Amino acid sequence: MFDGFRTLSLLLPPTATQRAIADYLDRKTAAIDALIASKRKLLDLLAEKRSALINQAVTKGLDPTAPMKDSGIPWIGQIPAQWEVKPLGYCVRLRGGSTPSKEDEDFWGGDVPWVSPKDMKSFEVADTIDHVTQAALTNTSLSLVPQGAVLIVVRGMILARTLPVAVAMRDVTLNQDMKAMVPGGGLNSEYLGWQLAARSPETMILIEEAGHGTKALRTDLLTKFGILVPPYSEQREIVEYLQSFTRGLDEACHKLSASVDRLQEYRQALITAAVTGQMGVGAGEGVPSAGAPREALEAMA
Repeated sequence: MFDGFRTLSLLLPPTATQRAIADYLDRKTAAIDALIASKRKLLDLLAEKRSALINQAVTKGLDPTAPMKDSGIPWIGQIPAQWEVKPLGYCVRLRGGSTPSKEDEDFWGGDVPWVSPKDMKSFEVADTIDHVTQAALTNTSLSLVPQGAVLIVVRGMILARTLPVAVAMRDVTLNQDMKAMVPGGGLNSEYLGWQLAARSPETMILIEEAGHGTKALRTDLLTKFGILVPPYSEQREIVEYLQSFTRGLDEACHKLSASVDRLQEYRQALITAAVTGQMGVGAGEGVPSAGAPREALEAMA
């Protein structure tokens, strides 16, 4: 195991040069690390703001002057007087899924999305990693879930950390670890999705440990979960507000995340260039590459 290390060739510049490189990298990587930390802190603040405003919209509405009443739910408190609280099971039809035999090639590789927990990484699901065929729909227990259904993971270790919720942007099928909620009249699917996502800490209380230590959300407990139901026109207003609000925040977060990635890449490239002689380091100075990101150049100023 260690033979490779014994034969590894090392670049050994004079001791004074080694010290100069080390001092240079200490200073420059510290500056880059500080910049990365500040951007990550801003990402956390934006995430907190996003969560707080979504929660406010789906539990208190958009009109701060609206008359209020007690919701009967301790951790919700007051809600607008015209809103209702209904068990989820009264508002939706639940649909399940299954996994067609992996040994039957006729069932896989088609054009029908098959949603599993690994696809639940964003609020909208427009496509999936795996797809099934029309033969799978015809010859197995799988059935299509209509566009607009709210999807939720009900089994798996991911439930130990979070409760993924998404809206299907097209007709899909599901695996057995998923449930789809098809709203009835009077309930907007996107509003329902936003509310379930915002109130995931409450629903996660319902999660139990199933066989082999995995986590599960029982259907009978889910259907009793109290949903806040505003008038339908108000639901649409809330959805439009959240779509507009989150779009801007998500774009800002995406740019910040990309900036952090570029800084991390530049940090590694800087270290490599300095210790392999690709960058002249002397008297505490270094010459950065021409393609360095602006953020890194600013950090080195």
